[in-house]
Amino acid sequence: MNFYIIPTPIGNLNDFTERGKKIIKNLDVLIVESKKKSRILLEEINVKDKRILIYNDSSDASNRKGILDILKAGKVCGLISDAGTPLISDPGYKLIRYLIDNHINVVPLPGATSITTGLIASGLPTDKFQFLGFFPKTVKDKRSFFSELNRKNITSIFFESSHRIQQTLEDIFLVYPNSELVVAKELTKIHEKFLRGAPEKILNEFKLDKNLSSGEFVILFYKDDIVEDFSNADLLFNLLKDKVPLKEIAKLSEKLFKNNKNKIYKRYLSFTKKS
Repeated sequence: MNFYIIPTPIGNLNDFTERGKKIIKNLDVLIVESKKKSRILLEEINVKDKRILIYNDSSDASNRKGILDILKAGKVCGLISDAGTPLISDPGYKLIRYLIDNHINVVPLPGATSITTGLIASGLPTDKFQFLGFFPKTVKDKRSFFSELNRKNITSIFFESSHRIQQTLEDIFLVYPNSELVVAKELTKIHEKFLRGAPEKILNEFKLDKNLSSGEFVILFYKDDIVEDFSNADLLFNLLKDKVPLKEIAKLSEKLFKNNKNKIYKRYLSFTKKS
């Protein structure tokens, strides 16, 4: 019993592989993230009357069992996401794990993903990289995220949406002003664009051209040294933020942990900004 994981284009429909098209045409059941978007894709490859099931973030154990039952009945099934390679920042992990645990042969097809597409054209080192999902929304999660970025000689890759891209660039500039940054916009689409340089330079480009903020973004981040450790200072902030003025916490951090008072104060200010 085979279950296929089938990547679809991330923007340009011409990037759909011939193998992917062939597998979809021969499936008994196609499992999709949303019917509306999958219909567009199926029309493009001239597939009609295909049985479709929904599997998304709202799906549960009963949905997974239903798919397993279909496979056990001898049907061939495959999974696609709305765009790109399934399971990469998309639903599917629990389903694939469940099928593997129940002795289903999972067959992955190679195909489009914005992660490696952005990486290979970024101009940043490609020998070591990490994918971090979407840039976080909360102050607490941002602190953890920046700790993940603070690794030497590794390219970090993450996603951001149009309505938060400028704020995210401001956050990165504040914490890592000397890093190398690449913002890949609308990959494989008509308005594909790469912005490369220091965070301040790219941030200023967004401020000057409001049209840049529309679309989907992959951000690639790199620095060649480990910067100042703020972990203890951040812990101090969490303990005292509701009791002591920020400037006083910054002074205390400088005394206890040798952090630069002005630098840590600016960092604390960024934590208090609304996302």
